[in-house]
Amino acid sequence: MINGTQVNVEELVNFLRNRTDITGLNLCMVEIGAEGAEALANGNLSNLTSLNLTWNNIGDEGAREFVKLKDLGLDLSGNNISELVISV
Repeated sequence: MINGTQVNVEELVNFLRNRTDITGLNLCMVEIGAEGAEALANGNLSNLTSLNLTWNNIGDEGAREFVKLKDLGLDLSGNNISELVISV
């Protein structure tokens, strides 16, 4: 867990692509925002089975990218996401 730390999401995605043994990730409170959420969701990280993105201010824009990832255990609490986006 790396709470409160700044994360370069592009570098993280590149790292995770080469580490298929990593199946869970906790990025609570690292302020990745919508852009970082999009990079993670579109990073082809099929090895991940759980992802905690609580309190990252990703909003509706970032959350929309995760709708297509049905098999991912995902926690998006505290991200200012509307009910409409969550229910899609």
